[in-house]
Parts: sequence; C-alpha cells; structure tokens
Amino acid sequence: MILPAITMPWPGTPLWPNSRKHRQVVAAHRKQQRALAYGLALEHGMHRLNVPEGVVKVSMFFCPPSLRSFDTDNAVAAMKGAIDGLADALHIDDRWFQPVPYRGEKCRDGGVLIYAEATGETWRGIGAVALSLVNEKARQRGNAPGNDRQHSRIGDEKA
Repeated sequence: MILPAITMPWPGTPLWPNSRKHRQVVAAHRKQQRALAYGLALEHGMHRLNVPEGVVKVSMFFCPPSLRSFDTDNAVAAMKGAIDGLADALHIDDRWFQPVPYRGEKCRDGGVLIYAEATGETWRGIGAVALSLVNEKARQRGNAPGNDRQHSRIGDEKA
C-alpha cells in the first residue's frame, strides 16, 4: 500500500545531531517538526487509512537549500520528529519504519519529500529469510553452525 507523499521543510540546525544544541532547544524544535508532520499527514487523509502492521518503507528525498554537503545518516536523524508525527497519524508504532534516504537536487528553500509504502512484511519473516541466507553462505564456506570440523591454531597438530 503506497501512502500519500508529504513535503516537509528542510530540518533546522538544532535538529541535526552534530549541532550539539541544548536538549531543551532540540526538544522544542522536534516537537514543532512532529506537529507539522502530523498536520500534513492529516491533510492528506492518512489518519483514515488502515495500514497493516508490518514494515513501512519510508523514502526521504533530501533537497538541500544550498550546495553544502550533508551526511544522510544525520539527515535521517534530523527528521526524527517528522517520522514520529507520521507514525502518530497512521496509528502505528514507528519501530516498523525503515527510513531510506536519497539525495535530491538543490532547491530554493530546501525540503524533504517523504514517500511511504506499507509492505505488510514482519520482522520475523524478514529475519527468517536473512538467517537462511546467512546459513547458506556459511554452508558454502564450510563453516556452518553445528559443523564438527576441528580447527587448529598455527603450530598445533591436528587431532
């Protein structure tokens, strides 16, 4: 299920992790960002959607206001309030959100385009697939869990 897209303003300086602002300043900005995202989500009718519990892929296109470089990990962290506001509007826990950052083109005032898609997959299902892939790779290398081969250290004789 593809959800309506919302456009958020470029995150303010206090929201970036490397700004090292006082926690109360950061909390005030994050609260404002959360309320804005919640309001935009309500405008787009997201509160009426019945989103199945499961992974929600949240694609964020960061269009900076200048040509200054930025770290995408910090950009996602700067959007924490927006992610919380989106989760509030959808009535789901934000632990299901999987943020995927993209670098967009420079735009006049900067902004973040947020697209979300509910996949319905659960972590248990994803975890089972990942575990089977890891075990298959280990079997190919010959060191799968439960393998009884004796490994010797350098200089030790094999038993």
